[in-house]
Amino acid sequence: MNALYSLSILTSSVLVSTIAFAKPVTVKDWSLDDTQSICVASVTRTLAGQSYRFELSYDKSGTSPVEAWVRDASGTAKAFRLSTEVAPIQSFAFIPMQDATGAVSFWQVPTDTTSLVSYIKRQTRLMVHALVPNQPSKAIDFSLRGSSDIVDALIKQCANGKALVQADFEKSFVPAQVATMDPLKFDKDKSAALRSLYQESVRANDQKSAYQRQLAALNTQYAKQIQELGQVTGSLDQLTTKELVNLRAQKTALEQKIAQLDQQILTQKSLIDAKEVQVAQANAVYDEAWKVLAPHEAEHQRLATLAQNSKNDLAKFQSQLSSIDQNIQSKNSALNDAQNQVSSLNRQLSQLDIDIQRARQDANATDSIYRRFDYNRERRDRIDWHPIAQYCRTGGSERCGSLMNKVDQFAQSEVSNIDSRLSANVNTTRSVLDQQTNSYTRVANQINDYQRNVIPSLQNQISDLRNQRPAIESSVSRARDEVTNRTAALQSYDQSVGYAQKKADVTAKANIVVGFQNELKSLEQTQAANQALRTQSVTNSAATDKKIQDVLAKIQATQGRESELNKLLVPYFAEKNRIEAGITEMANVINQNKNAFAGIILN
Repeated sequence: MNALYSLSILTSSVLVSTIAFAKPVTVKDWSLDDTQSICVASVTRTLAGQSYRFELSYDKSGTSPVEAWVRDASGTAKAFRLSTEVAPIQSFAFIPMQDATGAVSFWQVPTDTTSLVSYIKRQTRLMVHALVPNQPSKAIDFSLRGSSDIVDALIKQCANGKALVQADFEKSFVPAQVATMDPLKFDKDKSAALRSLYQESVRANDQKSAYQRQLAALNTQYAKQIQELGQVTGSLDQLTTKELVNLRAQKTALEQKIAQLDQQILTQKSLIDAKEVQVAQANAVYDEAWKVLAPHEAEHQRLATLAQNSKNDLAKFQSQLSSIDQNIQSKNSALNDAQNQVSSLNRQLSQLDIDIQRARQDANATDSIYRRFDYNRERRDRIDWHPIAQYCRTGGSERCGSLMNKVDQFAQSEVSNIDSRLSANVNTTRSVLDQQTNSYTRVANQINDYQRNVIPSLQNQISDLRNQRPAIESSVSRARDEVTNRTAALQSYDQSVGYAQKKADVTAKANIVVGFQNELKSLEQTQAANQALRTQSVTNSAATDKKIQDVLAKIQATQGRESELNKLLVPYFAEKNRIEAGITEMANVINQNKNAFAGIILN
């Protein structure tokens, strides 16, 4: 075991049993004894004349967590087990520990000590069982009255408000089997070994934490340089493993592409040269075929032109004849429409004549009625016939004067209304007669226009068109004969010189030349595309070279800054290595002790 972290088994037990306490504090059944180095919170229980003491001891230096002890003045117990009485039910083992004077106390093997302290603060009694092999256990019920205040005082006065237990370390170090182990299987040597391993590991963990705090402070001290170094290293990694690699890969790909294009251009040039030879050969064959056809071409073209001109004349005259026939048909249709319109208008005129006679009779009748109407007579009659007038003529009353005025007004109004209606009837019938007469005149004028102008004009146009037709028919006949004669002359000439065969041969040879020329053009286009692509690839390659040089310059500058930062951080890395070595050493101590601790518990 490392001498730096070794702990005498005597330390705590001797101090607890022999030192003189100072500043005692008592709350109900619990008391707190505070010395310069250790605080002890305790409660005592006496059963059948035997005294038992339960303690929570805490080293004020903070190098060890709180420890639970049971003191047995009788010396009969071989171990103790504390069992909680409130869910969750837990069990805590206390194993024998001998100090330098030979006195034996019982140490609680650390397991969920935080829960134990919490239970002590919040419950009313603590049930502990004294264990002796092959004998029934003896229950000792320690009072917890005042425990909460005393434990709080222990935390405040002795631990300066810090936690009494290193719960996370305890949980990671102590195996789970401690909660159910048999405390009677541990003698004083095993107990001392367990406590020594645990306390040494606690101090090692404290030292490890101190190292970690030193490392954090060191990182904070050099944070700016470390951050910059990280950025520089990351930038350098980006430049060397990505940008430069990618650019060089692009460069290689472009070079390979240029080489491929050079080979393609060379191959394409060979194909173009061969195709040009084929074109030249085909042209020579074409020229030979043309020499055979050429002496006959001029006469053939002359005869063909004459035949075509005759065909054009025939088509022109046929078009004129067709136009005349279409015009005759159109004019005949218009003439039929005009004649039908005249028939329709005559029927309208007959109906209008009937309507005019009826309208004239109505107008004469209403006029006659109006002329016979005598305004004054009608007015007098209405006054005379009125009952009031008859009343007044027979004697009446003094009111007859005003009443007769009203009768006169009534008669005058009624006669005026009749006069107005009769006058309106006369005007209406006269208006209807005028409208019918106007319609009759309009229709008669339309008939007259059709018969004197429209129909004679259409008949004259049809006659003119029919007169033109014989001359056009004669022209069509002459043109058709001319086409026949000139076509026969052309065919005769072509047959006499074998023009069709010679022309077909020339056309076939020309088609071969055109085919080879098209193939040559396609090859040249492909060649031009390859050359343009090569030019672009060479340009891209040059640009990539420029980018590579730029990246190399950045790499050089970044490496220079990295070197400067590494020099500045030499003290940092030296101190970091020292601290990390210390952390590793402490971790190894803790791990070795943990394995040894578990070995004792499990064996």
